[in-house]
Amino acid sequence: MKILHVIPDSIYDPKQLYLGSTKDIRGRTEYFMERGISCDELPAKSKQGYTEELSRLSEKDLRQYNAIVLEMTFSPTAIKYIKKKSPHSLVLVRSHNAELLHRWDWTRAQGLTGKGLRSLRHTFINAKYDYLSGKFADFVISISHWENEHYWKHIVDKSKLKYVPFFLPESYNALMPKGIQKKMQCVNFTASAPNPLIAHATTNFIKAVENLEAEYNDWKFYITGNQSTYKIRTPERIKWTGFLEYPYRTLSESKAMVLLSDYGYGFKTKILEAVLSGTYIIMTKRLHDRMPEELHHYCIPVDTNSKASFREALEQCSRPFPEGNPNIELRKQAFSALDEILN
Repeated sequence: MKILHVIPDSIYDPKQLYLGSTKDIRGRTEYFMERGISCDELPAKSKQGYTEELSRLSEKDLRQYNAIVLEMTFSPTAIKYIKKKSPHSLVLVRSHNAELLHRWDWTRAQGLTGKGLRSLRHTFINAKYDYLSGKFADFVISISHWENEHYWKHIVDKSKLKYVPFFLPESYNALMPKGIQKKMQCVNFTASAPNPLIAHATTNFIKAVENLEAEYNDWKFYITGNQSTYKIRTPERIKWTGFLEYPYRTLSESKAMVLLSDYGYGFKTKILEAVLSGTYIIMTKRLHDRMPEELHHYCIPVDTNSKASFREALEQCSRPFPEGNPNIELRKQAFSALDEILN
């Protein structure tokens, strides 16, 4: 068997090593390697919305591939081109987010601003891409079971849907420090580039800490990244870490990580990384409900409208961390789903 793996060229950028999509894509790489499947990678310029894929695909003899896997759903025209040039090739498209819901959350987070209106436009454009990608592809391999049931099954034939959960590839597991002493600290992760969804979660985290007033002085609170990037007013009690070259160390030494926003779909890869670091995740209830069941033991749902809820969550983080390794089960599920598709 031979596979063509169409990926964003950002995957080769060292600065994007910890980007969620990079980690997820490398999960497919790990699968191909473990199964002994011959695979060619075809990078496309992600900043151009994958419009370069058609010209790059035209340089390939697509008939040599049993299957072609496209990361993201932004290139339905490329999928249609593949089916025309190589009808026997199985086409799989990876959904990292339910784009209609995800981009609508971007719009809500930005409000009635120029950026918000641009996000609203992309809501409809990306929803069209989702629909057409599902129509032209043989399979949609979704990162979220919740999104299959509440989104994809309404726009794509259910026979085309496969749940392929995110798992942390071994190349990333190897980077996690071992034997780190836990500290009474709670960390909110941002990203290198401004993101309204992360900004919303960060603002909610700041409010939750401010509501503690003089309590819980034995805890330290951190936000990763640079305050100048997000321009969010922050009390002295919360410290910004600056850019972290090795974020896993900060994660591993923290008793808690927070994700206090309902906004955004797909799967937040840092949630699983926190679990594998022995770190509790404090998150909103709606986000908790969309998580794979394998992770529920490690996640503490809170009500962002309740001052007491965050306090109670911090207290729960003093409990012994649950045993188990959900990454093993998620990896097994992902491999089994791909095995079933590719026989």
